[in-house]
Amino acid sequence: MSVEYQLQDLLRVARRLRNNRRPWLYVNPLQGKHIPAPPTEVWNLFQCLADRLTAAYPTEKLLIIGFAETATAIGTAVSVLCPSAAYTMTTTRENIPDTRYLFFTESHSHATEQRLAVDGLEEALGQVERVVFVEDEVTTGSTIWKLITALREAYPQYTGGFAIASLLNSMTDERLQYFQEQHVPLHWLLQIPAGYGLDQLEHIPEGEDGEPEHIPEAPETLEPTVSGRGEACWNPRLVSPRQAAVQGMETFVRDVLMQIPETENLRSILVLGTEEFMLPGIALGKALEDRFPAAEVRFHATTRSPISVFDLPDYPLHRRFSLPSLYDPARQTYLYDLRPYDLVLIATDAVHAQDSVGLRALLQALRDGGNSSIYAFQWEGSGHAKQLFPG
Repeated sequence: MSVEYQLQDLLRVARRLRNNRRPWLYVNPLQGKHIPAPPTEVWNLFQCLADRLTAAYPTEKLLIIGFAETATAIGTAVSVLCPSAAYTMTTTRENIPDTRYLFFTESHSHATEQRLAVDGLEEALGQVERVVFVEDEVTTGSTIWKLITALREAYPQYTGGFAIASLLNSMTDERLQYFQEQHVPLHWLLQIPAGYGLDQLEHIPEGEDGEPEHIPEAPETLEPTVSGRGEACWNPRLVSPRQAAVQGMETFVRDVLMQIPETENLRSILVLGTEEFMLPGIALGKALEDRFPAAEVRFHATTRSPISVFDLPDYPLHRRFSLPSLYDPARQTYLYDLRPYDLVLIATDAVHAQDSVGLRALLQALRDGGNSSIYAFQWEGSGHAKQLFPG
């Protein structure tokens, strides 16, 4: 697939909320994370990045590692769409039971600790020729370099190469040269100058927020329950992309489609993922586009990223819901620019989600946003979808 993306297609500048380390971030309107996006356009974006890697490494066996939180869907999709990908996994900020980790930090983020599950990794590294790290946007590459360093220290027997692939790259010439000297190739869909677009935030007073956070009240009858991610969670662990990802997603999509109403008059549908759990929801959205061709289908996800919202026409985010996480009720997550849809489908892999404060709060946020026809589905180990709500 050959698509020449422009800056206006993939880049919006937003202000981080309460983050002095890096007070701004780029928001991608086609990524399907913070801004609702058409699922097919999201998938096509990922396909283009996969095509870059296919062209660069037509014969090398690759291990694809997507970065939490925003690039977990990108990394897994690229691995599914790239024939050279032998294995795929993602970093995570969650605690997966009975898993050994390699820890590293992401210093500029709202949540600095990252981890990589290492079960089976040593064997996989002996079978691949290159590890490719996949991100939505690379500014300095320092976090990825920390992981490269950690992998080299933990697995000195690995002699293969590394590479970085991203939708956007905004490295300085100095950083580009550094990675060239370290023999780590860089691939991207769009290169932008370092600090591009930050002047767009100059007219927004720093530290001010255009709209107070909206926090739905969870029902008082429900005790907070730690949900987390269990053995049946989506794939932060090492897997074969075609066996685990494709088959699991196909099962999940089929199960959900069998459990939603046969309605002919749908004009708008939202599929809403939760935090690191996105790609099965994107696949579901694509199937819904085929099933309801007259409907406007959108996908996006809750996120741990606190971003300021402003009622300004050129600013990317205008409304924010603040919610307890489905994975940990003590953790705050956010949902941006929610509007009414004829049908909303929540897709999550949080265990015990049905009994969680997080789900109750999310349902209330959706109702407060003008939605009444809402279903929630939980991913189970083989991709089967368990209906949580209504139910």
